[in-house]
Amino acid sequence: MAFLELKNIGKIYASEGAVAVGIRGVNASFERGEFVAVTGESGSGKSTLLNVISGMDTYEEGELFIEGQPTSHFLQPDWEEYRKKYISFIFQDYNIIESFTVLQNVELSLMHIKSGVERRRRALELLDRVGMSDHAGHKGSKLSGGQKQRTVIARALAKDSPIILADEPTGNLDAASSREIMALLSEVSKDKLVIVVTHSFDESEQYATRHIRIYDGAVATDTELKGHAECASAVPEPEKESFAGNLSNGFSLGWAIFRSKPLLSLFICFLLLIGTFAVLGLSSASTAALQLFEKKYVFTPVEGRVVVARRDGRALSDGEITELAEKTGSLSFVRYDEIFDVRGTVGSPGDETYEIISNCIIMPPGTSVRPSAGRMPEEKDEILLVIPVSASVGRFSVGGFEPFYSTVFGVEFRVVGIKTFRDNRRDPEIIASDSGFEYLSAACFGNMPLTLRASVEGGKVFSSVLPSRYLKDDEVFFAGKADNKSYSVRLYGEAMYDNGSRTATDGTQDLNYVDLTSKISPEFDPPLYIGVDRYVEIFREMTGGENGYPQVSFLYSSWRDANRAVSLITNDDFVAVNSNTECEMTVLDIVEALIGGFFSAVMWVLGVIFISFFINLCTSRTIDAFRSEMAVMRSMGIPVRVIRIGMFFRMFISAIPAVVISLAALTIIFSVPDLSASFAYVTPATFALVTVGMIIIVARVTVKHVRRLFGESVKKAIRSGR
Repeated sequence: MAFLELKNIGKIYASEGAVAVGIRGVNASFERGEFVAVTGESGSGKSTLLNVISGMDTYEEGELFIEGQPTSHFLQPDWEEYRKKYISFIFQDYNIIESFTVLQNVELSLMHIKSGVERRRRALELLDRVGMSDHAGHKGSKLSGGQKQRTVIARALAKDSPIILADEPTGNLDAASSREIMALLSEVSKDKLVIVVTHSFDESEQYATRHIRIYDGAVATDTELKGHAECASAVPEPEKESFAGNLSNGFSLGWAIFRSKPLLSLFICFLLLIGTFAVLGLSSASTAALQLFEKKYVFTPVEGRVVVARRDGRALSDGEITELAEKTGSLSFVRYDEIFDVRGTVGSPGDETYEIISNCIIMPPGTSVRPSAGRMPEEKDEILLVIPVSASVGRFSVGGFEPFYSTVFGVEFRVVGIKTFRDNRRDPEIIASDSGFEYLSAACFGNMPLTLRASVEGGKVFSSVLPSRYLKDDEVFFAGKADNKSYSVRLYGEAMYDNGSRTATDGTQDLNYVDLTSKISPEFDPPLYIGVDRYVEIFREMTGGENGYPQVSFLYSSWRDANRAVSLITNDDFVAVNSNTECEMTVLDIVEALIGGFFSAVMWVLGVIFISFFINLCTSRTIDAFRSEMAVMRSMGIPVRVIRIGMFFRMFISAIPAVVISLAALTIIFSVPDLSASFAYVTPATFALVTVGMIIIVARVTVKHVRRLFGESVKKAIRSGR
């Protein structure tokens, strides 16, 4: 059984309606140890014969046997395996990978060596044998024809295949170099089959064991010149490809491809960066309309908050509140819980402007954060603001922060800390100390259902009463003609609840007048001012008791505990509702959401499709730039999986700068107040989605073009890649 046998092999080329015969009726058998010289006139079919033997071109007639096995049924993957196991090729037109260095070209054939150090040592040794060690770091594009030929010969020898096919290996070498190369090929033919196509039989005559002359696509003569070494043993199976090995080689190949053409790689990085920014920009612009679809809640959703009320509408007694808290394991409760469902505005008089933070959520007592500037509140009249970066300007700026007094619900509080966050779609928050939370509640209560009045001896009546941090419990201030003496003051108020009205009288007391004219600006309808503690006491009296505020919020550590509490509390007497309960959308809300969301979604989709098409077009062109290089790698028998992994890795490397730069840019944008205010925040989830989308686009483009490449013959791929 011959090692390699051709039976009636024929190759036909068809192009633009014309048919040409490459070779016809070729019969020949070859054994390992032979050095076969193939000669013939130009165009006689010599190169075609080598292309068929190498599996780089298909054949239409006959049968090619390798170690007795037919190949006519081979598909492209089978030919890839065939070249990997049997073939090393020295091309007439070099087919060197010009963007790789000489050393990288040779190392490509040594991927079966796991050790990188050993791989490099072996490559340098082969380059020394062909006289190219001094040019190891030169790129292929910088070499002369003779240097390219020597590099390709070293690359072919590196693979250590049982068949070496050389197409005019000395065509670009001087006489001395030609003799050296022929001697080298003769030396390696002792255990290999070497088939050399040459224009001059004289160069190979002294080394050849056999001479085949091709004429008009057929074997004219086949002459045995001398005996050859016997190599009876079968070719050992190559090591089974491991996933880890393919992955490692693929990564190395992808990195080498990425570095080989820096300008092209830079262009791909820039292209993907522009695409990523464009999609992120579209996503940011679409945020406002997409927010129309966000959930709407009956109450402000505070984690672990459960709202409880009696079914008969009466206020819960102190005993009932305590019993329910113990029964459900509540961490705490807030008797006047409307403070959670109204939004506060923090105002700060600046030097020239009045700065405000509006729509602030009041956080539950005990809430703690790590301030970006300042500290957590400790006193009754101290608060900390949690605000978006876009609002961190002026007195609300983190840089050089100094505590300042502001107004919330018309009452003065001292801002002692600032905490910033990047999501400018999120509502700001107000955090107070435990005692400060009650003071905030009193201020909110005074702004909503409570009407608090006062009368002073002599018949003077004040329609509003406010607290002042400058006053003690036994002190009072009101604008107008007054001296520093005690006045008989009577405080009385009324609050309107769902379960009726509640009135309270503080009684007539003698309070010491304190002149605060220099500290409190007079108003058009000036109020009477009392001490903070007295103001909070009136709040407690007005909200507590059986006729007080009709609902209570219990606080738990998680939504899970809150849901459990709802089921425990709800019965014939009480109703409990989780604060994240959604309210039903009205028809108008639904129509508004649908119209706004539809146009926003359409614009987003059209924009993404355009950007994807643009990236697909440009990326496909860059992949085509590596078409011939990948075809050469296939001709060398580099495993298909390694080439695929290499191309994928190369494209993913190109995407990394786009992801990193985009992330850095977004971090900067949403860390600078002026910039943050100009863009709707892009959430981490959106960024991750865009990143995954870009990777999917890159992957699909790579898959499409790599699949197309591996679906055609190597010869065609090399030819079309030029």
